[in-house]
Parts: sequence; structure tokens; C-alpha cells
Amino acid sequence: MEDGAIEDFSRGLLPFVAHGIAYRAIRNRGTVGGSLAHADPAGDWVSVMALLDATLIVRGGSGERHLPAASFVTGPLTTQLQTGELIVGLRIPKLSSQARAGYFKFNRKPGEFADAIGAVIDDPQRGVRRAVIGATEGAPLVIPDAAELLRSGSEAPISKAVTSAGFHAGTYEHRVHCAAINRAVARLQ
Repeated sequence: MEDGAIEDFSRGLLPFVAHGIAYRAIRNRGTVGGSLAHADPAGDWVSVMALLDATLIVRGGSGERHLPAASFVTGPLTTQLQTGELIVGLRIPKLSSQARAGYFKFNRKPGEFADAIGAVIDDPQRGVRRAVIGATEGAPLVIPDAAELLRSGSEAPISKAVTSAGFHAGTYEHRVHCAAINRAVARLQ
């Protein structure tokens, strides 16, 4: 994904995110499905797959299930996976030619898990304007209608969204998550 060996239907978002995960030796030993199953709230793929409205294909002894990425993670290191189930695939909607996406994560040094993740997508052709606040204490917060957040200079809606994710105004966590969303919006391309 990072090197363009597969078709990029995300208009650059997936390769960009892949490049920022840990170090090359580490990211080449893991899988996207494994990262999602691990469900670390500070992991990149948990937030990105929720942003892209991906569907996880899960298979086990009871058959196959299709689970929306936005509700797959139920808490820190906790998912909807049941005993004996594995993630066997992902379905990710293709972004239109007009789509723009922005992603930003704060981490103390390259290769570490994020303190805060902000991710946004603006796909007017499909009517999708979504944002995700990630690296929370649990599941990422998906903002399904983020049109107001995507307007430049809209600090109040971002602050309100971050507060609704459980971060109290004035705290470090609130400020860093607001900044992550702001920077993700600034990176829309």
C-alpha cells in the first residue's frame, strides 16, 4: 500500500497513513486486519477505516459477518470479534475523483502511537463529509456530518466535537485533539 503496489482508491490517504505507521520494518510485519483486531485506540487503521466507512469481513465457526468499521471497536483493545473469528477482508468505498482527505496525528516522536488523531474526508460527489477524532480512550468518535468542521476557521464546531468525545475544554487532551482536527482540515487535498 505504501509503495503503490496496489491501486490507490483513497486518493493518497492510505499510502500517506501507511508511511507514518511505526518504522518500515515494523509496518511490513503487520497487517491492517491485525491492527484492527488489536483495537489500540491510538492505532492509525482504527481511525482511518472508520473515516472511510469500511466494512470488515469476519469469518468464524458460525459463518461470515460484515461489520461496519465505525462500530467495530467497542473500547480500548476490545472489538465485536467473537471467539474463533478472524478478520479475513475489508471493503472500502472508493473515493470519487473530487474527494479530498486530510489526516494528522500527534505523536511525541516518529514511530510511536498517537496522542491524538484527526481525520477528515470531503467527497461532495458522494455527499460524504465525515471526520474522526481518534486516539481517544476507546473507540474513535465518528462525526458523520462534518460539513461545519470542514469550513476553515470554524474553531467552535471543532471544540464542541472534541468535547463530545469526552475531552474537557482547557485540558491538554482537548487542545491536542482540536489541533489534530484543525491540521487534518488544513491538509485536505
